[in-house]
Amino acid sequence: MFVKIEFNNNLKWISVNVDEATYQTFILQAMQKFNINDVDPNDVILCDTSGCQIENDDFVDFLKGVEKGFIFRIVNTRINTGADANPSAPSISSSSSTISESTTITLSSEDIVTINDLQGFIVPTSVPSSFDKEALQNLLIRVGATQIITEYETKKLLTRGNRRLLVNVIVLDMIEKYGQQPLKYIKTMYAKAIIDLFPNLRDPCSKYGYEAFYNPDERSGYIDWRLRTVRRSSKENRPEIPQKKPKLNVEEINLDNFQEDIDYLKHTHPKDPDLIEKFKATFLARRKLCNETNIFQEFPRFLDTPGLISLDFGLLYPNNDCINLELQILNISEKVKNIYCNEINSDNEYLNQFDVTTKTLFMLIKLLPATSKGRKKAVNRESLPEISKRLIVFKKNSESLEEIITAKKTNQPFLIASGSSEKAVDYYTISVDNKVLAVESITNSGQAFDLLFKSFFVFNLTYDPTLEIFYKFIQVFFYGIDDIKITPNIRELRSKLLAQ
Repeated sequence: MFVKIEFNNNLKWISVNVDEATYQTFILQAMQKFNINDVDPNDVILCDTSGCQIENDDFVDFLKGVEKGFIFRIVNTRINTGADANPSAPSISSSSSTISESTTITLSSEDIVTINDLQGFIVPTSVPSSFDKEALQNLLIRVGATQIITEYETKKLLTRGNRRLLVNVIVLDMIEKYGQQPLKYIKTMYAKAIIDLFPNLRDPCSKYGYEAFYNPDERSGYIDWRLRTVRRSSKENRPEIPQKKPKLNVEEINLDNFQEDIDYLKHTHPKDPDLIEKFKATFLARRKLCNETNIFQEFPRFLDTPGLISLDFGLLYPNNDCINLELQILNISEKVKNIYCNEINSDNEYLNQFDVTTKTLFMLIKLLPATSKGRKKAVNRESLPEISKRLIVFKKNSESLEEIITAKKTNQPFLIASGSSEKAVDYYTISVDNKVLAVESITNSGQAFDLLFKSFFVFNLTYDPTLEIFYKFIQVFFYGIDDIKITPNIRELRSKLLAQ
């Protein structure tokens, strides 16, 4: 199909394959059409003629539904001077090197300019009125949502229900003023107002502090989620985009160079003094083979030699291995309990069967439930006793490990706690892909969970979808491995736990 594109008040036609087009390829094609060579494609966005931004996630649907004569406007978000500057943009005196936050910029009805600050936000055609913490407080009072303010003043946090109400109120106000696709600058302004009014909701581990509500770098957060939900509710037959499974980057290597050591490890004794050095020497081969074959066939020593999971994890993340997970969990256990009692406060009788570490992990699971994605069917909300069995299965002394593994029917890693009762566990073992891994005699639930978590990385496994957000929280909060997209609910819980 042919669509019109506009840049610097110039119009051109462009041919687009609707079935193959993506947001990125469309921008590159448009830049090529206008010979835009000195601009980073990441600094270019799409808008309609009113200046309303078209988001990456909505582009394909938008393209398929455009009416005849619709014009895509190409906007460079790093406008300075020269060929890509808007000729109708207001001039700024050269004697002023920066624009302060209090500077007033007068715009005509079609102007789009960039504020000269570190984040380069686009100011839409009509500059929004300031929205700060006072404006947010007045908004909550005006709509009768004062329970949000009262709860924060009392507890210094917001429960999940009041946080949802806060986001819904803000998004409704935003849509009334700026439409269903407000620009980055506006969403950022609202998000900043939230943490200014409720400072304990600030995430101290993030760049701006308000990323749980809106992350301008990734275009995510509770505000963006709610806006997308509102937009989806007015659309039908939205296509699902398959989610790619995350994989660790593996360096291209020649396995032939490692074959001699791999064969040696297959047949050596678990107590061979050279085993550890040979295992270290074949580390890169294991990274490659994790994606290509049954790792336990190639490296059977995982099944009879304790310590290899920690060894490989330490080679993967040398700066993240030496943590005392048990101690770290105990340090936050009271805060987790308080948040749990405020927000959920159920299954207390079930939770009291376990030691403090296990109980804290189970509460984190309930505080970080799985969420549905896009228009997929809502996730099944399992009860805590059901979902906890995805993490730990308790085995009576009379039962065999084979019976437990056969009944579980999963390839996902999980712990097996053996003992006379949940509070009297004698030792823990780990099952991965229906195999029992060799571990030291572990009687500590924190140490057992530490090895369970590390097994996902050592064997390059994806998290159980039901526990995905829980595991990602563990990954970011305790191990500091933040090379993933951190979801708003992870940021929110982290800020609550780190609040004084």
